[in-house]
Amino acid sequence: MTKHRQVHSTARPLACLYPGCRKAFVRASGLRSHQKTHSTERPFTWLYPGYRKAFKRGSELKTHGRTHS
Repeated sequence: MTKHRQVHSTARPLACLYPGCRKAFVRASGLRSHQKTHSTERPFTWLYPGYRKAFKRGSELKTHGRTHS
């Protein structure tokens, strides 16, 4: 419950250092997840016959996969 309360706290000591980004987070995991939005790396690849698409997060790949089912 303590971790959940921190989410609603106004204190966000972990700031994103990407130039121009003003996001800050309570948890390191939130910051790590957010930092992927600034990356050009796309390690999660959907391979479908005649179609290829890559994603920054595994969850995005999973969501996209639902469009093919």
